[in-house]
Amino acid sequence: MSSRRLSSVARPSWLALTCFCLAAPVAAAPLGPDDAVVRAAERDPGLRAALLAAEQAQQAVVREAHGFVPTLTAEVGYTRSTTPSLGGDGINLAMGHDLTGRLALSKPFAVGTTVSAELGFNTAARDVVQPFLAQRVTVGPTYGLNLTLRLTQPLLRGFGRAAGEAALGVAGQARTAAERARLRTASALARDVRTAWWQLWAAQAAQAIQVAALAVAERQLDETRQRVDAGALPPTDTLPLRTQVAQVREALASARSLARQRTVALARLIEGDAAAPVAIAAEAPPLPPELPPAATVAAEARAAAPDLAELAAAVEQARIQADAAANQALPALDASAWVSAAGLGDQSLGDAVGMTATGEALSGYVGLSLSLPVVGTGRAAEAERARLAERAARARLQQAREAAEAQAVQQLEGVAAAQAQLAAATATAAVAAESAEAARARHQAGADTALAWVVAEQDRRAAALRVAQARADVAIGQAALDHLTGRLLPTP
Repeated sequence: MSSRRLSSVARPSWLALTCFCLAAPVAAAPLGPDDAVVRAAERDPGLRAALLAAEQAQQAVVREAHGFVPTLTAEVGYTRSTTPSLGGDGINLAMGHDLTGRLALSKPFAVGTTVSAELGFNTAARDVVQPFLAQRVTVGPTYGLNLTLRLTQPLLRGFGRAAGEAALGVAGQARTAAERARLRTASALARDVRTAWWQLWAAQAAQAIQVAALAVAERQLDETRQRVDAGALPPTDTLPLRTQVAQVREALASARSLARQRTVALARLIEGDAAAPVAIAAEAPPLPPELPPAATVAAEARAAAPDLAELAAAVEQARIQADAAANQALPALDASAWVSAAGLGDQSLGDAVGMTATGEALSGYVGLSLSLPVVGTGRAAEAERARLAERAARARLQQAREAAEAQAVQQLEGVAAAQAQLAAATATAAVAAESAEAARARHQAGADTALAWVVAEQDRRAAALRVAQARADVAIGQAALDHLTGRLLPTP
């Protein structure tokens, strides 16, 4: 809508002007608040960084979750040796050929238990050469097998699922904290974009009001000049109107400057380029019909505020770390047992396998091992430090909960006050519009001065500006309230 079109309107509706703004002619499609939020979320580097941090934390959980997988170990080796020895008949040389191998499978469990099975084998052959005798004596080859089953169970330090899964629990809470941080970043971005959108809407609405006011003021001046030329009014009656035209032009210049600044702020958020063209929808979306009660807002802030969710995850993480530190302060008392079946065959692998299978050469062991520092002050201090960290985290969470509830309720009162101000400003604008029309009629009838008409038009313009700003203040306050209560969080 241009000023030329406004100047052709006999009696513009100032209340209607508060419901739309003049958008600059740009190529981009007009955006509503929700559209702007979607555009910003698609490219915001802060939100992308938070998403990557959440994925990184997820990979840490995967790593810790696979800490209890079985481990397979295989070894094989060959040794050739020549060993001299002194005998009664001179120096003897023994040449040895040894092939050894080991295949082991070990499985740790979250409760601290470790179970392993190991199969070892070897084959050896010896060639003994006696220099004074022209003969070679060969011993072997011999074949040996050894099958061992081993079990180790910590009884104090490292005992139990809580100790075994401490690293996994810490990683899980870190993942939760990172996910909450991502949601908090998304909610803050939505709040900031909505705030920038409404600030631009208010600035462009003010610009539209000033454009309409300038058209009216210029028309008033033209009409008055015509009456002065006709001799119906003295020339001094044009002075207030000329002053009004100059004041409105000054206000319009300020309004246009502010609208450009608000456009830059919104473009930076949704495009990442302050010079990018941005157009917003002229029609503002409707406001919420009513506000929730204070008790509901406080409960929502306590349960769903993004900042509190992060702190709650930090508390749980500190608790896991404190339990793990307390466990590490205990002495290391481990029970272990193993059973082994051995087999040996002289030039026959089958004999070695058969002896191992029948358990003819069976060995076993059961025992306890104890390890504890002579002075346990360091471990005890670490456990106490971790417990104090947990208590501090709980205190910070409680403090944040109380602050979040109070801040949400205060913001609710601010939104209610803004709604009341909007209602009052709307009523004032209606009265001001009637007064301006009455002043215009009296001036045209010669019953009042041009100054009275100018004052009435100024009051109408000021009231319309207050309505537009109050409308934006309500929406901006509602966005801040929704952020505090978690209503701006993306739904799964």
